[in-house]
Amino acid sequence: MYKIISVFGIFLISVSCRESIKIEELENENLTENQNPTEKKDSAVNQIVYDFQKYLQFETSQSQNANFDKKLSAEDIDLGTLKTFSKEFLNKYFAKRKMNVDFPFEFESDYPESFYYYQGRMYENFYLLTFLHTDEICCKIIYAATFSTVKDSLIDISPLAYYGADGGWGGEQKAYWLNDFKVSTIEGSQYDDSGFRTEKSVIDSTWNEITLSQNGMFTLKELKSESYVGKIKTTESK
Repeated sequence: MYKIISVFGIFLISVSCRESIKIEELENENLTENQNPTEKKDSAVNQIVYDFQKYLQFETSQSQNANFDKKLSAEDIDLGTLKTFSKEFLNKYFAKRKMNVDFPFEFESDYPESFYYYQGRMYENFYLLTFLHTDEICCKIIYAATFSTVKDSLIDISPLAYYGADGGWGGEQKAYWLNDFKVSTIEGSQYDDSGFRTEKSVIDSTWNEITLSQNGMFTLKELKSESYVGKIKTTESK
C-alpha cells in the first residue's frame, strides 16, 4: 500500500513538472510573438558576428597593407569599382553612431547603397576600415573606422577627406598618411552668394593633423588656418 502511494506521488510530481515546463514555454512564445518587430530585427542584427579579416579581404578594394593608399582624394575615387555596405553591417556598427572628431554627425541606416567599402588594414589591437559615403546634400566623404579585435564592436570614426559643393559653397579636403598612426589633411573651401569666385568670395584654408591612438581612437589637431575675402587675408592661426 505504501509503495502504491509512493509511486502515485512520484507520478503527480512528474506531471506537475511537465506542466510547469509547458507553461513556461508558452509564456516565452507569447513574449516573442508580442515583441516589437523592430526589436526582433535589432536583436537578430546584434547576433551577427563579422569576421573583419574576411571583410578586409573580400569587401574592400585592396586588403593588403602594402597596397593601402597613402594619399586620399574623394574626388578621384571611382565608386563604380567599390562594393556597398549591407544593411545589416550598417545597422550593427554605424546607425545612430556619433563621431568624436570634427563635427557631431549621426549615420542613418536607411540608405546602405550610399556607403562604400574602400580599404582595410590590420593593427595589433584593432581593425581599420576606410569607406566612402555619398552625402545627398553635397559631398562625397572618406571616413576611417576602427573595430575592436576583442569585442565585436565599433571603436571610433573620423572623416579623412571630402569633395563637394552646395549652393554658393564648395570645398575639398585631401589627406595623406604620414605613418600608420598619423594623417595630415589640408582643406580648401570657398563661399560666394553668386556661386562664382569674385572679390567678395570668402576663401578658407585649414591644415590639420589626425592622430590614431594604439587603442583605435582618433584625435584632431588644427595646425594652421587662413581666411581671405577676395585676395585680402583676414585671419590666420596656428
